[in-house]
Amino acid sequence: MLAGPLKSAYIQRQVVMKNKITKDENIIAQFVFAATEATHDVVFEPADETPYFKVVFECLYPGITLSSNVLDAWSHVLNQDEKKKAPGSPFRLFVQTNILPSDCFKPQYDDLKRMDTMTENLNLALSKNDIKLINEVDLLFMPIVSSEHIYVICFNMKTPEDRNIGQQQAWR
Repeated sequence: MLAGPLKSAYIQRQVVMKNKITKDENIIAQFVFAATEATHDVVFEPADETPYFKVVFECLYPGITLSSNVLDAWSHVLNQDEKKKAPGSPFRLFVQTNILPSDCFKPQYDDLKRMDTMTENLNLALSKNDIKLINEVDLLFMPIVSSEHIYVICFNMKTPEDRNIGQQQAWR
């Protein structure tokens, strides 16, 4: 977390879909979708972690299946933004898609083993984001990739409530 003077009550913490694409966003999109550029150019490199290459972000092109790596890169960006949040604003933690790896859904995994894996990965996410206790988190966003579907489960850690954000909402 940043010190009080470095936090801003005016930082935009949400995307406004009706806003036009900025010049910078357009330049990035042209780079990512250009077939002439090297696919192994680094687009995003979080501190002390594996870099994300251009080829990963090409899945953002319309009609292409979204890669879980894009969600993981975005979680880094969102967690960095959380460090600039206003003091009274809820603290959000965005975990990566490997919080519950696909191996956990194989028959040899029982619920206890799944819980151990998820707990270990959640503790790692807390540590990477300089969070000492889960009690510091107000909202926990957990992406789940299942077959061709991506779900985001949002846990309100202060009240017993969870929300499923995903394709299923359109079916209700």
